[in-house]
Amino acid sequence: MKEECWILHGVHIGRLFTGILRYHSKGTTSSVDFDWQTILNPSVIGCFHTHPGNLLRPSQKDHRTCRSWVWSSGRPMVCGIKCPPEHVSFCFYRWSESKVAYQKLNSRLFGPLFIATMDIGPKLVTAISG
Repeated sequence: MKEECWILHGVHIGRLFTGILRYHSKGTTSSVDFDWQTILNPSVIGCFHTHPGNLLRPSQKDHRTCRSWVWSSGRPMVCGIKCPPEHVSFCFYRWSESKVAYQKLNSRLFGPLFIATMDIGPKLVTAISG
């Protein structure tokens, strides 16, 4: 099974993320390529991709990619993972001058439409080195 990817275009206001999945592409069993300049577009709030092995959490490659996106774009990014019929999404964001953190989102997909909220408070937040 090949990995698939969709770019998530939308808006991020406070703890709310809304968007639409666009620009579907297919890759290999372990990665998907797309135009990196796309992430710098202000309407891009992240991406969704499949994990053929049904891993419903960010892989090490996801950590590296999302960390780069946050540093390059200067804004939080959604990392969505689809393992039909389930999906999960995370928000990666700048935690400090040298770290990027991520937190699981409360999210729903309605076909290509995406909506998510981020909880506040003492939730599990994972910081990764910058």
